[in-house]
Amino acid sequence: KRVMPITASIIAWDRSGAYNYLPKSVETFANPEELANEILHAGFKELELSPQTFGVCTITKAVKP
Repeated sequence: KRVMPITASIIAWDRSGAYNYLPKSVETFANPEELANEILHAGFKELELSPQTFGVCTITKAVKP
């Protein structure tokens, strides 16, 4: 909850606190399993999940038949 806003602020050279919204925003994202279920329910096949950065984000790949 602190690393992301601090890192974004350093990278952007921003001291206004503009990136403080990031943790709350990320909490609204579907987790990889929820997203996978939605993708399969939508009719996609050959689902592949590839966790990145120690699971911080996941690349999701699927094929629409």
